[in-house]
Amino acid sequence: MTEPVILAGNAQHRGDRAQQQDSFGFSNPDDPELRNRCGSLAVIADGMGGHALGRETSQIAVKTLVDGYPRKAPDEPVFTALRRLTGEANTAIRDLAAQEGQLDNAGTTLAAAVIHQQHLHWLSVGDSRIYLCHAGQVTQLSVDHTYAHDLDCEVAAGLIDAADAAEHPEREALTSYLGIPELDRVDCGLHPALLQIGDRVLLCSDGLYRNLNEVELAAELVRPDPQAAAEALLERALARRRPYQDNLTVVILAVTEAPAAVGPDRRRAGIFAGAVLLASIGLAARWWFGPWP
Repeated sequence: MTEPVILAGNAQHRGDRAQQQDSFGFSNPDDPELRNRCGSLAVIADGMGGHALGRETSQIAVKTLVDGYPRKAPDEPVFTALRRLTGEANTAIRDLAAQEGQLDNAGTTLAAAVIHQQHLHWLSVGDSRIYLCHAGQVTQLSVDHTYAHDLDCEVAAGLIDAADAAEHPEREALTSYLGIPELDRVDCGLHPALLQIGDRVLLCSDGLYRNLNEVELAAELVRPDPQAAAEALLERALARRRPYQDNLTVVILAVTEAPAAVGPDRRRAGIFAGAVLLASIGLAARWWFGPWP
């Protein structure tokens, strides 16, 4: 049986913010040895806008994983490598924050996904999300590391009233992120998931999913071309014209047919995604719109 092809798509917008603090990256899609040994990696990070060094911390997180993952030993499990590199990124962010006099005031979320031998491995910290679109249905895989999640669990356990939880002023506070002193809350898939032709893995910052529900995500993710799907998701989210729109980042990994069945336009979409593998951290061309009028 011929291995499927993994194509990528991406789109990003600054929203109403003065600075783009989201970063994203891919492993090199044109290296067959890397694909066979490690699979295809996608990473996004959302620098915490209320803290210092938001852009810098997200850049460090993405660069640490994109640079480090291809160097993992052949016998190191994918999740072990992702967890190790996440720890290295956390240390690097803490070191930068200390140098800048911002210790405990700098941080970023992180979401990473690897498709290797048709299996999905993933890891997340914070509230950037990972979704799987299968047979036209979208499922959120990651759990948000926010106080809102903790409050909702307490409501389910009958410990607090739902109305009190809904109105809590700290609902949106992150309970885990890179830059924290002890990184002990990391979400991951317990077992690699076998993917099928047509499946899509979506990584996105909260600037996207706060505008679109899962039905709306699915409506665009079913497009054959993941680059077109990424751009359509971004356009649909921006069309809501949400006040004080946060940065938005969309990254897609698409499981497609074998090479002989893939048309040239769709192959170019995957090559384009690789060409901008570090678009938002200034190492390649940027797919960019300015703030809307």
